[in-house]
Amino acid sequence: MIITKNLKNIAEDKKFIRKAIVITIPIALQALLNTSLNLVDTVMIGSLGESSIAAVGLANKVFGRMGDGAVASITITQTVEQIITVIFQGTSTAAAVILGNELGANKLKDAENHAKYFIILQFAFASIMGIICFISRIPLIRLFNVTGIVGTDISKCLIILILYLPFKVFNWVNIVGILRSGGDTKAALMLDITGGWCVGIPLAYLGGIFLGLPIYFVYAMVTLEEVYKFILGFRRYKKKVWLKNLV
Repeated sequence: MIITKNLKNIAEDKKFIRKAIVITIPIALQALLNTSLNLVDTVMIGSLGESSIAAVGLANKVFGRMGDGAVASITITQTVEQIITVIFQGTSTAAAVILGNELGANKLKDAENHAKYFIILQFAFASIMGIICFISRIPLIRLFNVTGIVGTDISKCLIILILYLPFKVFNWVNIVGILRSGGDTKAALMLDITGGWCVGIPLAYLGGIFLGLPIYFVYAMVTLEEVYKFILGFRRYKKKVWLKNLV
């Protein structure tokens, strides 16, 4: 009921919707074009087999040491992730622009309401993209020349991607669009740094190198970084340290 009411409020705020669309679409299109090139490259390389895909992703030492199949799985998963998340990059940047202007104009109440709107929009888009990804995951996998086992691993990784997507999109709009626009850059920096270096990377080594778990388990462990940033980031957002005029 609360979400439905907020979505109705967003729909009635025509000025907010117009601003968000005008800023979001060009950014999303730019990100989509850049990511599409990566997808085409991966598909073309993928036609050569798993070893060729693995060669592209060996910069990641953890996945690289887990074998060609693991690297192929994570490389394709990350490429699909880049495609389905371009809209969230656009809305996060739009949030930074709109909230920054409102905070600078001392319209604190508007900024507070619109920050909430952007969070709700991110979750709504995440639900839509999650459904699309789930339905299209098998046809996507068929674009690549991978074995049945690797295809199954990719499918499991994509399901994990869908499950953690709400956490990731909140972190985007919160860190990029809300906290930074209000000058709470130290909190944003700490969330990014500690998430990667204290959660993501250690868990990757633990699962992939020391425990020798399958790639989808390791991927799930690494994505706990987003859950960590969501918990601390949401607490920071609720404190409203960011809700101030910096001018």
